[in-house]
Amino acid sequence: MLNQCILIMGISGSGKTTTGKLLANKIGGDFLDADDLHPRCNIQKIKNGYSLTDQDRAPWLEEIISAITNYHRQ
Repeated sequence: MLNQCILIMGISGSGKTTTGKLLANKIGGDFLDADDLHPRCNIQKIKNGYSLTDQDRAPWLEEIISAITNYHRQ
C-alpha cells in the first residue's frame, strides 16, 4: 500500500476516527484526522453551536487536499 491514501467519510459520531486509527495500525500506515485541519475560527464556531457553511469549509477542504498532496510527495 505504498503511498496510498484511504479516506473515511461519514457523519459526526459515526466512528471515523476510531476506524481510521484501527485501520492505520493494522496496515502500518499513518493516521491523520481531518478535524485537526480546521482553522481556529471553524473550531470556535462549532464549539459555539453553529453549523459550518460551505464558505467555512472551503479552507478546511484545501488543507485536506494539501495534506494528501504533501503525503504523496514524501
